[in-house]
Amino acid sequence: MARLEVIVPFGARPVLMAELQRDLHLYVAAPAGFTIDHGDVDDFTPDILTWWKNHATEVGARSEAAKISFAMAPNSAGTERAFSMLKSLFGSNQDSALADFIRGSMMLHYNNSKLASEAAKA
Repeated sequence: MARLEVIVPFGARPVLMAELQRDLHLYVAAPAGFTIDHGDVDDFTPDILTWWKNHATEVGARSEAAKISFAMAPNSAGTERAFSMLKSLFGSNQDSALADFIRGSMMLHYNNSKLASEAAKA
């Protein structure tokens, strides 16, 4: 099993998309005859993870992409924090602000809050 710290993100693998297209036929053929109960999460999760573990060498680059995808937390907390920050920084009268201005303001606010948090810990 791969450790999270050694999983390379999608953005750090620029050739991954080409590899995924190249290996599509391997991925399509690998699950032949495999069935799974989609209605029961308690059964589905371990079954699908076991399938990926057992077939990692057969599906080529899709195995690496699956590891990256499975390492992502399936929640919206990060998105909700970003929208909360956006709401606190910009009122409704700034709906037409330029995207670059919004992005830069959010980056500064986030980085400043991180620095303040780290300074408080020290």
